[in-house]
Amino acid sequence: MTSIIIHLPQAPPTRLLLRGHQPRSSPRPLPQAPPKSPLLQAIQITPTITQVLPPTLTSRLQIQSPRHPQAYHPPCGKPMQGPFVRALGAVFHLNCFKCMDCGEVVASKFFPIDGPNGRQSPLCERDYFRRLNLICAKCGMALRGSYITACNKKFHVEHFTCSLCSTLFGPQDSYYEHDGDVYCHFHYSTRFATKCAGCNSAILKQFVEINRNMRDECWHPECYMINKFWNVKVSSRRPTSIEGNTEEPAYVEEEQRETPGSLKEKQVRMEQQVYRIWTVLSAFEESSAACISDMLRQVSNGAYLDAIRMAEKFILHVEVLFGTIDDLEFHFASLNMKGSYS
Repeated sequence: MTSIIIHLPQAPPTRLLLRGHQPRSSPRPLPQAPPKSPLLQAIQITPTITQVLPPTLTSRLQIQSPRHPQAYHPPCGKPMQGPFVRALGAVFHLNCFKCMDCGEVVASKFFPIDGPNGRQSPLCERDYFRRLNLICAKCGMALRGSYITACNKKFHVEHFTCSLCSTLFGPQDSYYEHDGDVYCHFHYSTRFATKCAGCNSAILKQFVEINRNMRDECWHPECYMINKFWNVKVSSRRPTSIEGNTEEPAYVEEEQRETPGSLKEKQVRMEQQVYRIWTVLSAFEESSAACISDMLRQVSNGAYLDAIRMAEKFILHVEVLFGTIDDLEFHFASLNMKGSYS
């Protein structure tokens, strides 16, 4: 067996939840929430890769010419003239020896099967494998060799591809499932993945869901914590529609603008940026709180000189904070945007 990683959306949760994933370690611990099923979670399955060995085919049909032209053959009741075959304990016209299910002439090979009347009947290869539920969901042909089972379907190894493009999934590749179909990272991200309310990037792993102003929002855990503690969103939401293209699906413009490589690179860059913001702000806040705590402790112990040193260190933190705010204001002004701080 070969392991393949799959991401499956589950039933949507109701309120705040955070489960199934431990984000990168950070100075501030994430809050504990009641465990509920996440909308998207990464799980690992082992799809079945099976070697199918069909039963031995009946030997090639014996095509003969009748010795007695007036002999009758039971299925059609017509005189036995021209080539005929002997198979399954009976004699057939060459063109009368057909698959029991589809009616295709099986002159070269067939698979015998017991019929409802207790007599054996021939089946073509496709219908025989169809009855065994061994048909490729992509090409509709028989699965005679190795195959992959995923999303309650079976595929030839070379046909296990994205439902919208030719991306082929190897044994160690990731794929995404939606409504019983498989998708590559690019098409799942643009068409089906929920967008984070903080960074507007696709949510492909665990998430936090909250109800704010009678509206459900989904967040990456780090994006949610940044917004909760410091009221910061990494990027603003994109416009809901483009003038002149109001009837066009939202993913069309993104798929025209991005390639699979550029979209994945952008997602990785956003994830790294969010993680850095989270760790830096957490470390700064804890360092500032430590300065205040040490300063008060030194005053309480009567070590006023040490308290003054700690106050000097805290003032340095304040200078860094206001200097950063000034830099942000300058950046917002250059983009004709207005920043707000609380």
